[in-house]
Amino acid sequence: MENLKTYAPTGTVETITPAMAEEYLKHNEHNPRKSASRRQVESYARDMAAGKWFINGEPIVFDANGDLKNGQHRLMAVIKANVPVNMYVIRGVDPCVTTFDYGMLRRMSQELGVSRNVEVLANVIVSNAYYLGRPSKGVVRDYILRHLDEIQKALNLSQIGATKAIGYKRDVYTAIYLMLRCGEDENEIEQFMRVVNTQFMLINRESSSAIVLYKYLNERKTVTAQRYDVLTGIATVMVAFSDFAKGNKRMLRYKTVNTAIAQNMLTQVRREDGLEG
Repeated sequence: MENLKTYAPTGTVETITPAMAEEYLKHNEHNPRKSASRRQVESYARDMAAGKWFINGEPIVFDANGDLKNGQHRLMAVIKANVPVNMYVIRGVDPCVTTFDYGMLRRMSQELGVSRNVEVLANVIVSNAYYLGRPSKGVVRDYILRHLDEIQKALNLSQIGATKAIGYKRDVYTAIYLMLRCGEDENEIEQFMRVVNTQFMLINRESSSAIVLYKYLNERKTVTAQRYDVLTGIATVMVAFSDFAKGNKRMLRYKTVNTAIAQNMLTQVRREDGLEG
């Protein structure tokens, strides 16, 4: 009977620097999964740069020949983040082994421990206002963690009255979130949303602005991800809220409003997050 070679892998925690990661990736030639996902690398890199990368037992793996078997995305992320990262490294596995667990995809709500509706709202905010484009999963995850309280408030305020005219309109979610981030009074926003959802006047204040907004939202058949459409929708909510807060009677068609108010607010939020000078 032919003798089978036995392997005795060893493992240790290493502080992997960008230079070390570059060196390790030179041994990636025989990796059966050599093709890499840019989106996944960027997601990992954001967590590493933000100090949110933790050892969870998943290792970087080299076989007995010194070839990299598992961990290329993490090593590439170390280089992109340009920070040293602690990782568990195993060396000396059987070169024929290919049975690595690459994991089952999870919903972000499961990863973060938040309710599904908060995750959905965060995706809406980031993709349709924060960047006005579809961001990677890592961007959304990081944003949820940093602004969870404000996102939850925006969700609660947006759904006051729970009518379909508001409940599924991404521009309303986003506008209310931006108003919260930029210091608008939360009680005023709550009163405004109640007027929008009920179409009734509240504490003798002129509510025509909210009624116009309500009708505008009901008339919209589709919501697209186009930049101008998103900005117009957000600006519509902001202008109507401003009129309501000031007690102004405003029966104009809000869909024709200038989008500068929304753009200025987006710029302010981006500055706060260090994305604009």
